[in-house]
Amino acid sequence: MASLVHPHPGHAEPFVGRFETTSNGCRYTLSDGDSDGCRVVQIDGRSATVLGVRFIGRGPVRGSSRSLTFVTTTNGPDSPLSCHLGRCRLSGTTWSGTVSSVSEAAFDADGIAEGVPKAWPAKEGHCKLEARQIRCTVDVVSGEQLDAQAKL
Repeated sequence: MASLVHPHPGHAEPFVGRFETTSNGCRYTLSDGDSDGCRVVQIDGRSATVLGVRFIGRGPVRGSSRSLTFVTTTNGPDSPLSCHLGRCRLSGTTWSGTVSSVSEAAFDADGIAEGVPKAWPAKEGHCKLEARQIRCTVDVVSGEQLDAQAKL
């Protein structure tokens, strides 16, 4: 029976899961040009070559939030994450990835989405991790430039 529940015991995808941390040195610029502070950084390992880098900050109303997410492609061996059973830690000190798309979303104080998230394909962009600081910048096809940076 255990083999039906866990067909490969002890096997876990080394890149799939989430790393999350709070940051005092976090800032982002959204599509409306607003530049603001953020508090939480999440790096989601979606596969060996795809990472989502999300910066989350306070919204305009107490308890609400706004997020900016960069979807990046990278080489598997160059992933900054080491994951086990969905929990990840930073395993590298340097990393860079190419941004394929970016999105922003807003949530009310109850965590309910405020409208449909905005999303754009990237014209050009990258995320870079160096010396425990991550920075993502992207130019989107409609002309806006979105960026975010945080100390990890």
